[in-house]
Amino acid sequence: MVDLHDLPAATLLSIKTVVKKNGMFKMTKKRVLERALDKSGNKNIKDLMNYNPRIPAVIITNENPFKVYKTLDKNKSPALAKAGDIAPYDLVVPAGDTGLPPGPAIADLQKAGLKASIQGQTIKVMEDKVVAKQGATITAIVADVLSKLDIKPMEIGINLIGAWENGLLFDKSVLAVDDKEYENNIMDCFTKSFNLAYNVNYLTDKIAPLKITEAQMTALNLALNAGVISKKTVDMFIQKAQAQLNSIASALPADARGNVEVVAASTTTTDDKSSDKKEEPKEEKKEEDAAAGLGALFG
Repeated sequence: MVDLHDLPAATLLSIKTVVKKNGMFKMTKKRVLERALDKSGNKNIKDLMNYNPRIPAVIITNENPFKVYKTLDKNKSPALAKAGDIAPYDLVVPAGDTGLPPGPAIADLQKAGLKASIQGQTIKVMEDKVVAKQGATITAIVADVLSKLDIKPMEIGINLIGAWENGLLFDKSVLAVDDKEYENNIMDCFTKSFNLAYNVNYLTDKIAPLKITEAQMTALNLALNAGVISKKTVDMFIQKAQAQLNSIASALPADARGNVEVVAASTTTTDDKSSDKKEEPKEEKKEEDAAAGLGALFG
């Protein structure tokens, strides 16, 4: 169901051409249309008249109602407001230079509630102003001001006010889907459902590989803490032992370390590499000293 109120003939002709590619476009009187819908025998279809079209017409097509709405919406074009039109959203006149020369126009702007003043060779609006709230009737003075400022809040195109499919009625507000918002909602639902499935151990082809990796890491950590030697842990135990050895040896005096060499963290910079390094003479230890050092380390 569409409403053709205030639709220019040229615009109607162009849109009818688009619609007829995938369906039929029928215009008739309200009473004739109401009888046709009532006698069609389709469930709830006569309720389309409850949307109160001023100049009704119907589009008969096998296309999805959402796709039809999107097609019609894409073929709309901006238009100036007229007195008596309903504001589709809050109509705001922004602050700034209007480009209008000084003269009677400043009085019209002020009548519409704008704070306007003459600055130089033009009239300027001093602050943003809502001249018509969403859903309010646009007055003649507001329509005139919007026209002077070339603000086009209205849209010219077929107004789809409701749709019927398989016994279900779709309101215009339901059909007006924001694609980007819809995609974001799907992504948000996927993320939340994925987190829920992961946390409750609900295994799917997406969750199972992650759970296997988590189990492997948990088992490896448990084996390390429990001292279980395996092909996976032996290298880690050696590294851990070497780290502990270095830690203990570094705390001992040099003459008590035996032949244990402490591996210090590297802090060499580029400048250090280019500078001359002085090597400290290595002091040979006897086998007895080595044995004493190891005895002190592990005893």
